[in-house]
Amino acid sequence: LVQAMEPRTQYSDAIVDAYDQPEGDFSGAAYNLEYYHETRSWILWSALRDVDEGFRADLGFMPQVDQRFGELGAGLLWTGSPGDWYTRTELLWKVNHSEDHQGNLLLDEYVLKFNYEGPLQSHAFLRPRHVREGWAGEEYDYNELYLHVCLNPNGHSHAWVEAIAGGRLDYAGGREGQRLQLHPGFWYRFGPHLRLELDYTSEQMEVDAGWLYNASVGQLGIAWQFDARTFVRAILQNVDYEFNTAVDLAGREPEYQHLFSQLLFSYKLNPQTVLFLGYSDNSYGDVTTDLTREDRTLFVKVGYAFVL
Repeated sequence: LVQAMEPRTQYSDAIVDAYDQPEGDFSGAAYNLEYYHETRSWILWSALRDVDEGFRADLGFMPQVDQRFGELGAGLLWTGSPGDWYTRTELLWKVNHSEDHQGNLLLDEYVLKFNYEGPLQSHAFLRPRHVREGWAGEEYDYNELYLHVCLNPNGHSHAWVEAIAGGRLDYAGGREGQRLQLHPGFWYRFGPHLRLELDYTSEQMEVDAGWLYNASVGQLGIAWQFDARTFVRAILQNVDYEFNTAVDLAGREPEYQHLFSQLLFSYKLNPQTVLFLGYSDNSYGDVTTDLTREDRTLFVKVGYAFVL
């Protein structure tokens, strides 16, 4: 894959002032070169990328500019036979390096990854990595371990759990800490019409001065599919943050909570036209205020697909 881009950009005065963007017309180039080769027993890939500081991808997604990036990876592959304990396994290794155009380190990453696919459409991977990261003129070294396991016991259900543990930067405070993130979830179909999904993420972080934050995000979704044209879906999402104000250097409040709910009705009038009717609301709370509803929204939407 070879890719080269050079867009020209000019922002309005409001965007220039609000986001500290350049005035007038400006441009920047981005180049991407990738190589990938896979056989039955091994895999090899490499990538080179260069993005100028003036490059903008407002019609796409580019999370970071002003960087040079290089990666090299290789792996061994094994395919199981009928009756084996695995369907496919992979042992992968990669190393990458990125820096800005002044030569300052952004990230060095050394990764080893073991992938597993087996019975019950199960999938798992274990990924230890060592990271050297540059931030605010300093460089930090830390290790991280990432575990993911999921399976489909039958055609009606799917379950997964993820765990990430190890080093992490507190970017606001410019210091290294230890993070633990847990992410379990599942979905289940009760027959051909009803589907239930529960997703939960919990994360804690500590630095040398003590615990920094506890965060959790939980979401419950229920959908009823009446027929091929009509369904009703309800979503309930809760976000809960706690910060240790004696340790946090970003000046955040000690507590924050957000509760979101939505009810959506969808009806397909024909293959090109869909009608949506919905209701949603948002409630907020903090250390001084209990969870309180702040807004409600009723909406109607019609979608039409033009065929050329």
